[in-house]
Amino acid sequence: MGAVLNGTASNPLTLPKLLETLGWQVGIVGIGVVVIALAVVPYLQRMEDGSMSYRRGYSRFWRLIVPYTFKGVCFIVLLGTLGILLTDVGWSKAAAEYLTTTSSTNCVNPLGLSPNPYPCSGIDGIWNFLFLARASGAPNGAHLLSYIPLPFLGLYVAWKYRKDVLLDCFQGILVVGFGVAVHELIWLVGYWFTYARYWDLAVASNVVEDMGFSIMCLLLVYAFWKYPYRTIPFKVFKWPIVAYGVFIAVWTAFGMPITTINNWQLGSGIFMTTQWWGNLGVNAVEVFSWMFIAASFWVVIWRQKRPSG
Repeated sequence: MGAVLNGTASNPLTLPKLLETLGWQVGIVGIGVVVIALAVVPYLQRMEDGSMSYRRGYSRFWRLIVPYTFKGVCFIVLLGTLGILLTDVGWSKAAAEYLTTTSSTNCVNPLGLSPNPYPCSGIDGIWNFLFLARASGAPNGAHLLSYIPLPFLGLYVAWKYRKDVLLDCFQGILVVGFGVAVHELIWLVGYWFTYARYWDLAVASNVVEDMGFSIMCLLLVYAFWKYPYRTIPFKVFKWPIVAYGVFIAVWTAFGMPITTINNWQLGSGIFMTTQWWGNLGVNAVEVFSWMFIAASFWVVIWRQKRPSG
């Protein structure tokens, strides 16, 4: 099942856009999370524990306000992200497109890997609503159903490994980041294996962007691995990672059909959508890949005993 050459007239990823993306992914997200995990949080922990020396008159209140503010911000990040995903405009757009009786949008057979549209009705519209709803309703937006389990996972980790009323939200954020990194790094192996043969100098900026994204993911793995207050053994994620690797291998063996691609010579329009863009089966596979990571991580963490003390 090969890709169809259906590209745009020019690369929408300009040099300024590439630099902006790399700065955000590698600099702000990747390096930023590492610095917070390995430097900022230990400093705040020493401040909270009272193990740092302070000038006279520096009350315990001020020693607690900064660490607790940070914990509160982390909680807001997890809960706020969940709220944003649940109330995203992409849901209402998908509902109007697939769930209304006046909708003229066609559905696609979920078992077919080539477009075969037919009028939506009943359960077909529900499946399309769930698997085709994207963030902000944009073609390159993430599947909303893919990301919703992630903040739930982070909040569960924060609750299970809580040390005080504000929970351990930063470790929850690190687990979510680690899950995203595992998903994307293994996915990229299948993606490059399938689509690297279409690379040339014209898509060099797209390849560089992919490389920058993989560096960000590696930094997220490193931050979780080296986090000094990590209470979840790294080895517990072995089988979820292996199982997900098998899933990607099978997907790759079937030609790895995907809905968007970072190659303007293959993708159509500014968002670089593929011929599988509207295919419910392909969209469902993409959503399942994310839900598998979240569910398998939740299971292995749920099985772990909470450390005493």
